[in-house]
Amino acid sequence: MIRSFITRDLNDTMSIWLESSIASHPFIESSYFVKNYEKFMREQLLENKSFVYELDGKIVGFISVKENMVIAALNVAKEYQKKGIGEKLLDYAIEKYQQLSVEVYRENKEASEFFTDNGFVVLGLNMDDENQQELQVMMYSQEPSNRN
Repeated sequence: MIRSFITRDLNDTMSIWLESSIASHPFIESSYFVKNYEKFMREQLLENKSFVYELDGKIVGFISVKENMVIAALNVAKEYQKKGIGEKLLDYAIEKYQQLSVEVYRENKEASEFFTDNGFVVLGLNMDDENQQELQVMMYSQEPSNRN
């Protein structure tokens, strides 16, 4: 079940964020995510519209969308990945907001493929100066041919 994030979800969502972010970004030092824990909590989770995926009373994933329709975060607990939960969260956000964009580290091939497979197209590249990593700027396209 997908529902709006509430304050009591904070510990579960942050645990999912930290574990999945470290695992999916081996090209970035894990200390970066630990150091930015509070900043992420504030800037990407609490200041945005967030939704959680709950399964049998347990939060197993979440998505956060900024006011400007940029996906700030989409994370699924490791043991629940590859089970369609990320896609369901993304579908929920697409239905709610229609026009979404996201920045994905170019090195994160799995995330890039996930968004491409779900109708996003690469518009260009930005640089994450803090990590010296390229980010792909991707936008959701409602063209049926872009959704696998």
